[in-house]
Amino acid sequence: MLIVSDLTVGYGKKTVLFSVSLRVEFGEILTVIGPNGCGKSTLIKTVGGLMRPWDGSVKLDGVDTRHLATWELARSGVGLLPQGRSVFKDLTVRENIESGCYWMSRQRCSDRVERALEQFPDLHGKSASLAKHLSGGEQQQIALARVLAAEPRTVLLDEPFVGLAPAVLDRARAAIIAMRQAGAAVIMVEQRVQVALAMSDRVCALKLGRVVYDGESTTMRDDQTWLRRLFL
Repeated sequence: MLIVSDLTVGYGKKTVLFSVSLRVEFGEILTVIGPNGCGKSTLIKTVGGLMRPWDGSVKLDGVDTRHLATWELARSGVGLLPQGRSVFKDLTVRENIESGCYWMSRQRCSDRVERALEQFPDLHGKSASLAKHLSGGEQQQIALARVLAAEPRTVLLDEPFVGLAPAVLDRARAAIIAMRQAGAAVIMVEQRVQVALAMSDRVCALKLGRVVYDGESTTMRDDQTWLRRLFL
């Protein structure tokens, strides 16, 4: 499982997260929600190795990952989808997806790319197209497909559904649930709160950089008053 303990981190002299603790087990989706600026993306970046914590620890299967490079985390089974359509725009769709599993054998990587393309059929006929020529929603599908191809055991998703049409959103949601069913531990930040809560097992709510709720997602789904207070 992934365990975050007393995590404190920020930018410059500004602290963004204050002693944040959470855990997610394999085969579980944890959704992180909260108002803009509460530290959700900072949490994903720090757990994913893009930022270094000032204090606290991040442990995956008991191994402290704070000093591992992002590529080392990827090879250890961490799949990261940063916020904002993170694709290599001058590479093709296929090359982008291959970048998620480049360390695998050629055949295995090819098989994983094909399976990812099957999950997002809009991309299948455009696999030789440069990513920069695709729409924003299609670029988001590329980023999701790249995470899928890596067969991650721990998945970090920052707004995976942004820019997706309803039909594509359903496919993306199914892909994330399939990763959970395959035994992955998933931490997801998503602005479409009701969609995220409906597919998650637990929810962690942040406000002003602190955890204000950590529990079953059903409780949050059933208490709309609690949700309204969170986003005030």
